[in-house]
Amino acid sequence: MKILFLSHRFPHSRIAGGHRLVYERIQYLLGRGYEVGLASFTSNEPGSMLHEAAQELLDLRTVKAPHKNVLSRVGHYVTPRMPTMFLRNYSEEMMRRVGNLVEKEHYEVVIAEFSEMGQYLYCNPYLPAVRKIISCHRCLTTSFMKYVRTAGLPFLLRAKSLLQFLAIRRYEFEMYRHMDRVIVLTSQDHSELLNYAPDLYLDIVPMGVDTGYLQKEQVEEERPIVLMTGYYRDIANLDAAVWFYRYVWPRLREDNPELEFHIVGADPPRRLQRLGARDKRVTVTGRVDDLRPYRHRSQVFVCPVRLGAGARTKCLEAMASGLPVVSTSLGMAGLPAENGDNCLVADTPELMRQCVQWLLSDEQLRKKIRNNASRMIRERFSMEKSMGALEKTVRDVASL
Repeated sequence: MKILFLSHRFPHSRIAGGHRLVYERIQYLLGRGYEVGLASFTSNEPGSMLHEAAQELLDLRTVKAPHKNVLSRVGHYVTPRMPTMFLRNYSEEMMRRVGNLVEKEHYEVVIAEFSEMGQYLYCNPYLPAVRKIISCHRCLTTSFMKYVRTAGLPFLLRAKSLLQFLAIRRYEFEMYRHMDRVIVLTSQDHSELLNYAPDLYLDIVPMGVDTGYLQKEQVEEERPIVLMTGYYRDIANLDAAVWFYRYVWPRLREDNPELEFHIVGADPPRRLQRLGARDKRVTVTGRVDDLRPYRHRSQVFVCPVRLGAGARTKCLEAMASGLPVVSTSLGMAGLPAENGDNCLVADTPELMRQCVQWLLSDEQLRKKIRNNASRMIRERFSMEKSMGALEKTVRDVASL
């Protein structure tokens, strides 16, 4: 069977979060004997990485990630022909590439990873008949509603989010209705989408975590470091980092003279980079080739997200790496979080500070949280269970 994946960031072995899951899915299906192709946006990935992927895949087609100037972005809000979230990822070249690939290679199933890429299966005039799946990593409608309802955000952001919420709700679910299947990561995501559109065809394909890879080469010595990871072009991650720095970090810094706060991940805007310039105990790395050394040398992982939706793969990866997690309830949404057992959950700055402090000062608590989280990952998020569910969905859709 021939399967084509679509991705808005290039999936590879050293990436984290949802795109790491995309990479694992591709590798699993290749290992099972399927012929797999990939059409992906790229942004400064090394040529060696692309060459390595091309050797494994049936096809690899890349398009430079779209870049919209200020006037173009303003125009999206004034005269929108589709919601801005989708226009931001729109490319006429990608539309043609996807259609040509399916026609030339006779792909039987196309999987759009992340809902933003679903537009290439929904309103693509170049696309021939093919079975279509969208992998919904987060409900965009819910994400924008969080922006509208979260106190303390700039008025302009909340106003723009309200406009986007109204447009996205119509577009997102009409797009899903045109698919042969929509896959989600958790039962909570499943219920959420059905609440908006009870007529959708949904499958739950849970996240899988490669514990062998994440625990490999643990040679870093643990230090008093609080770690946060993410892709900081995403407003939800940027807001989380700034919120933690403003409201949680000052007391932690004062109470722990050796403590450092590491903000690790691609595309930190200048606003975030200035935090590192202002405070020598704050490190903003930008993109890194491998997150494992940063996890292994840290004592606490924080996920202080207040915005967005969907399961946070980064939390599972931290747990699988043996790093105790402190998160907001939103950050653990859809995951089997047991507060005080396999993680600590805190939704206010003071409670989050206390949770981080408890872990920093109590080695036995860190060990307990770490061990319980590792056991939960092994039991609930094995790669075998995740990939088996994916393969079943693909075969079911292909047989329609």
